[in-house]
Amino acid sequence: MFLAAAVAVLGATVSIGLAKRRLLAHPNSTGAPLLMALQLFSVVLVFVILISRAVYMRRRTDYHKRLMALAILTVLGPAIVRLPIGFIEKGYIGATIGVDVSLMVDA
Repeated sequence: MFLAAAVAVLGATVSIGLAKRRLLAHPNSTGAPLLMALQLFSVVLVFVILISRAVYMRRRTDYHKRLMALAILTVLGPAIVRLPIGFIEKGYIGATIGVDVSLMVDA
């Protein structure tokens, strides 16, 4: 639970810091930095909700396992996008989602 809390705090801090840095670098931008920060913040929010629910349901091992797997999937997206694989680098979103889901097939 401590690590999940640390991920939540650091993720929120990074998303806010990233938006501030991009707004300072591009003061005339329309709102893309804000939207990116909102997207990152929403990933952290979904992670926190799923982890909280998994902790609450820890006595129901089947629910707990699936909620933890979903929480991990939410934070894997940004890491998978940065993999040096041809179809991911070209921006094929379906392939990126496929890689993300294939990592959790056994769950």
